[in-house]
Amino acid sequence: MERTSPRTEVRDETLYRFLLRGQGYFKNAFEESLDASAPMQQLVKATVFKTQSGYSDQKFYVLTNLAPVGSFVYLYADAQSRGVYAKVIGPLHDIRLNVPFDLRVSAAALPILGINETGTFSLTLYYWPSSNR
Repeated sequence: MERTSPRTEVRDETLYRFLLRGQGYFKNAFEESLDASAPMQQLVKATVFKTQSGYSDQKFYVLTNLAPVGSFVYLYADAQSRGVYAKVIGPLHDIRLNVPFDLRVSAAALPILGINETGTFSLTLYYWPSSNR
């Protein structure tokens, strides 16, 4: 009888090195969530929300329905080649103000991402959909 070994996924090292180039307080938590599976990657339409934190401690937060609440995500501004780590703190509620957006990111992340406007901008969101992250 032939033995089969459990299926193991091969990690894309180039992608993982890319995902560890960002800035922010939640980098270690994001790094701990990395595994061999490929992360979800999605181009999103984003805007900001104002918070008191993040400017001095680099604790960035996100409101979205795409990633599980409590998970850590990587937000990448393609045009500026900059990224930050953020924690999903809640859903993006279904109100008229939020309809055109996929996520809201704390305003303190904008200077790190190299984004000057506070209107609408595009980001690439990386996350793992598993709720235990």
